[in-house]
Amino acid sequence: MDESKQTQPWEQFFNSEVSRHPELNESIVEALRQELIERDIYHGRYTAHRGNLDTRLMEHARKIIKQAKETLQNLARLKRYDEYCEKHPHPMFVGSTLEFSPHELPYDDSLDDLLGDLEENDRSSPSKATENTPQAADLGPGIKDTAGQGKNYKDASSTTEPPTTDRTSPSESSTSSYPDLPFELSCLTHEGLVARSVELAIEFRRDRDYEAIREEFVQVSLALNQFKRLAPVFRDQPRLPFKKADQKRFTQLLIDQIVIDLHWLHCRGETVRPKWPELQILLAPSSRFDCDAIATMLAAKNWTSDFRVQELIIVNDRQQRQLMQLRPKALKELFRSVLDGKGKPDKADGRKAAKMAVVRMTIANWADNTHQIRGHEDMYESLWVARELLGAKASNDDIGELAGLQCGMPPLDRKTVAGKLKRLDAKLKEAGVA
Repeated sequence: MDESKQTQPWEQFFNSEVSRHPELNESIVEALRQELIERDIYHGRYTAHRGNLDTRLMEHARKIIKQAKETLQNLARLKRYDEYCEKHPHPMFVGSTLEFSPHELPYDDSLDDLLGDLEENDRSSPSKATENTPQAADLGPGIKDTAGQGKNYKDASSTTEPPTTDRTSPSESSTSSYPDLPFELSCLTHEGLVARSVELAIEFRRDRDYEAIREEFVQVSLALNQFKRLAPVFRDQPRLPFKKADQKRFTQLLIDQIVIDLHWLHCRGETVRPKWPELQILLAPSSRFDCDAIATMLAAKNWTSDFRVQELIIVNDRQQRQLMQLRPKALKELFRSVLDGKGKPDKADGRKAAKMAVVRMTIANWADNTHQIRGHEDMYESLWVARELLGAKASNDDIGELAGLQCGMPPLDRKTVAGKLKRLDAKLKEAGVA
């Protein structure tokens, strides 16, 4: 019998599984089968034992069938919710345009200028992908890469353009679609992705051209989220300029960073408490993360950050300290005073150094005189920063977790945290640092 026409064990398993789910139509089943065939062809070139590959393909088949089923269920819920809204419109909505009741949502001038005149439409479809987007080198089904770790990988299924939308976008760049998730991470390393993230941030600071790096920056950031080790706020990444006049060019950066923040919480299984039912469905931990829908319904709205995190989706204090944009204004100021300082470096009179600067100097001198400390400077710095950001009453468990998320390491246990902070406090006191 011709070996090429034999049914592989994974295919027999797949046929058996889909037969149990009649809600999956023929086109969905064929798309899932094609993904498995591509994986079989790709990984078959590098797998010596056919049995191991079949086992992996069966596991993946079970996973994508479950995801397809959950997606259909979520679509059905959204359809039922839309039907309900048509019969019982929310007082804040008039027709398809977001209008305000007597209790207006809080806006601020800086974000209003930054995001421009958005035409609010909470039911708009995903936006059209930008044209002439540079394609990454193929690394197999699911992702793309080059020989360098973490450079240019893109979900293969995202090459098809989504339907266009009639929503008025704040900028041309915001019409770009996001990749389908999750990524296949078997060809990537956390260290390689961190290194590439730094390279992209350097390129942005040099050229101030976000569109040139956007596609890869988003992919690298979402892949780092799946590793669940380095929190978004502690990564070297593009930052919005301080000057209000310069911010309009970077509307898409703000939107992307909000999407990345929410994806980080989703990857870590963190729970938020959205106020509106459609956001409860969209942000449920059991739902598949839909970047385009989240960008349209949440990230691209010109609301204040305080409203987003403290009223609309309720991001708790511990979670806020891990995120780049989903933080209230007061917390952003705290981060700035602790880590960055205020004022221009070339103006000594108006410059206020970061609180961290004197601590880093103390730790550097300590390590220079004590060989046991050398190589552990980053962890001591991270523990001090975590305590400053969380407050003096924070538990050692929370301090250990946040310190680990700064270094991309597992959290330290409470006893280790207590011991290291005690030694650090003694050195800081000895150096006259309050």
